[in-house]
Amino acid sequence: MLSIENNRNQTDEEIQDIPRQTESMTSATELAHEIRNPLTAVKGFIQLLKPHLIEIGKEQYADLAIEEINRANDLLFDFLNTSKSQNTKTEVPLNKLLENMAMLYQMNKIQIDVSLSIRNPTVLANERQLKQVLANVIKNAIEAAPQDVGRITLSSDYNDSSAFIIIEDNGTGMTKQEMQNLFTPFYSSKDTGTGIGLPICKKIIEEHGGSVQISSLEGKGTMFKIELPIYKRKTDCSDYIE
Repeated sequence: MLSIENNRNQTDEEIQDIPRQTESMTSATELAHEIRNPLTAVKGFIQLLKPHLIEIGKEQYADLAIEEINRANDLLFDFLNTSKSQNTKTEVPLNKLLENMAMLYQMNKIQIDVSLSIRNPTVLANERQLKQVLANVIKNAIEAAPQDVGRITLSSDYNDSSAFIIIEDNGTGMTKQEMQNLFTPFYSSKDTGTGIGLPICKKIIEEHGGSVQISSLEGKGTMFKIELPIYKRKTDCSDYIE
């Protein structure tokens, strides 16, 4: 009875928290729109100043400023796009996806291992968005991992109804407060963090009918487990999982 009551209280708290989370994401979207306008103006002014900087041999500062403004605009563009419904979904084999992501980040000094399911689980998803989620989580894992002995493992798994992507690292782990605020828009424990990456990731996975589970221990590391509905293609004989 005590367990049932605890579960009921937890569910009530989660339901009560939905309006606050929705309001936060709405406010974040509105703020993203507002930020783009002054960024465009600042970029225009820098471009006007660039000829004068060239005269004194300081044009590299203008180039760097414009590059950073473009990067900020790209972040805002991705954020605003994920706030809209995107229905372009294709069959995405998770093993191939994880192999490609591991290859992409193999240039870092951190060791990246891949542990793939024998049967290649497939999901119906927007592949670009899935790559965006994985890139964000892997980048965070790389930043948290110790440089000399850092290790990240990308794994795939499945059951009858779900496919799983698991990303584990042996980094610094997270505090209880960091765990509680992990998906709060604009919250970041890093000096250079924007605090919008993980909330966007969570939103993308939920829009695909999935969920994100996280476990972390300070000084030990963190595990992200992404669950998505498995894709079953109907054939003349039976359903099968790719």
